[in-house]
Amino acid sequence: MDSFRFSIFSFREYFWEKYHNPDGYDFKTFLASIETAIKLKKYVSLNWLVLPGFTDQKGEIEALIKFYKKYPFNMIQLRNLNIDPDYIDKKLKLFEEESLGMLELLKIIKKRLPDVRIGYVNPPKEGFENRNFYISTR
Repeated sequence: MDSFRFSIFSFREYFWEKYHNPDGYDFKTFLASIETAIKLKKYVSLNWLVLPGFTDQKGEIEALIKFYKKYPFNMIQLRNLNIDPDYIDKKLKLFEEESLGMLELLKIIKKRLPDVRIGYVNPPKEGFENRNFYISTR
């Protein structure tokens, strides 16, 4: 295997656990899997399950940056969570913090994590270093 893709809802353990509700593993196990792929020098992509109003909160953005410093992945693939925000908020209490907007989130990622590719599709192995998959935030 040359690449790994991990799905993640939140970079904060509390919200990750609440959303993923894992059975037989936990956030630490999830992180160990990513760490192993990185140590093996594999291409690591994250399917980030985005929910405007939550994903673009300051706390989530700072958690993403902290996460990257410890687990330097290659790419974020933005995936719309496709869920009723009122429904999930009742269950998880997600919208208690100010959000910055998705465009601002993308600008921050490009500025603070310039080596991270932002996209929607897996590049072929031959394209791991190709930077033409970026999303424009102009």
